[in-house]
Amino acid sequence: MISSRKHAEALAVSPAFKFSKEYVLLAPSGNDLAEKSCMLIQQDWAKVGVNVRVQLMDFAALLSACREGDYDFAWIGSAGAIDPDESA
Repeated sequence: MISSRKHAEALAVSPAFKFSKEYVLLAPSGNDLAEKSCMLIQQDWAKVGVNVRVQLMDFAALLSACREGDYDFAWIGSAGAIDPDESA
């Protein structure tokens, strides 16, 4: 399985990736860890030229948007490892 880091690197150099687009990262409101993590993700992506807007929403609406495919990125959370490469 491809690691999340390798996947991100491949995506960033793909001609299909649009750096001019504003991407939306959905996150559950009221979850302090998720909100802070998404802000850090937003800052990190900005460093490489990816414009991300964090959109907080209640968890039920977040799941509905994800089921409908109405998102660019979403923070759902899991009980997996902290290191995304270990959860892949």
